[in-house]
Amino acid sequence: MLTKEEIDNLSELLLSANDENAEIALAILSGQEEPIKELLTDVFAVYKITRNKTIKEQAIQFLSRLELDEKSQLLQIKKLLKADKNITEEHIKKRIFTYVRASKGVLDGVKLAIILFKKYKIGMTYIWENAVLEQQQFFLRYFIRGTTISMIELKLSTIPNVLYTFENLTLIDLSKNQLSFIPSKFEKFSKLQELNLSHNKITDISSQITSLKYLFRLNISHNSIKILPNELLECNRMKELDLQGNRLSSLPNEFTKLDKLEKLWLSHNSFEEFPQCITKLKNLKSLSISFDSLEIPSMIGELENLEELILRLPHHTYLLEIPDSYKQLKKLKKIEFCKWFTYRNRFSSSPQKTLGEQYKQKFEMILPPNCQIS
Repeated sequence: MLTKEEIDNLSELLLSANDENAEIALAILSGQEEPIKELLTDVFAVYKITRNKTIKEQAIQFLSRLELDEKSQLLQIKKLLKADKNITEEHIKKRIFTYVRASKGVLDGVKLAIILFKKYKIGMTYIWENAVLEQQQFFLRYFIRGTTISMIELKLSTIPNVLYTFENLTLIDLSKNQLSFIPSKFEKFSKLQELNLSHNKITDISSQITSLKYLFRLNISHNSIKILPNELLECNRMKELDLQGNRLSSLPNEFTKLDKLEKLWLSHNSFEEFPQCITKLKNLKSLSISFDSLEIPSMIGELENLEELILRLPHHTYLLEIPDSYKQLKKLKKIEFCKWFTYRNRFSSSPQKTLGEQYKQKFEMILPPNCQIS
């Protein structure tokens, strides 16, 4: 007779979506005098998702002892427990409900969702909507390492409430999901230091972000943010801020409050000209920016601690003047500017060189000799 702990261990093996683990668990189960009813769903799920014929046969042997054989109505349901091309969370929810209803509640839908997630990275929504809190917390630990959690590319449109029970997290990565806003409940993460919400659909940043007193790295790139709230500027421990790929057309004057910033990414927004407030960020070491003005901004020369500069201007076919102020960038180790201009300027005195090559030649005359120019 197996103990509860041993049954739980077998369940973990069966729901791991790993054929080797399933084979070990099924071999142990085959040696038991009586079938363990608690593992019916687990073995059923293995039977439905594995392609290994030997494991399928072992699973059927176990299920038949619980009066489920290949002729049973439940095993003949055509809806597959797998991720078809372009399948959505809603589709997978319906499939799970189909099996649970057909079994008259005998099958555990949450277990089916867990093995689907581990196999195909889909089934999350069913878990958050149907699992009890203890199950959700147990499942969430799958994404947690120490005080960091990474839930990348899971098609999340909302943040599961169970996440807020882990208040000691220092790093949260929810990138490449479908989130549309930063919830006010984020204030619960009072120890949070790093937050990655890039590649979502966020349009608004909650004012509660000011509660994140220890936040020093924030990535909200590739969203749809048009305005930075003043509350964000109160996060005065911020050292790295990635705002690339949004819809920003300006920065507030109060942006200078982020005076500890060392890395700032602003490319691929809607800036018409270089935001002057950036020149007040004297600790800035890395800057990436693009804007619509056909002028190499002289103000960048005021950032004397700058070590890396990624500067992108609109398409043009003639050589722009490089300001003398760039001579002040004594610590600059890398600049990306020239590589965007691979075409030749036939009006130049050196038509055999591309525009980028001509820019490189100009920068070499101004910037430190060890600066990498590309």
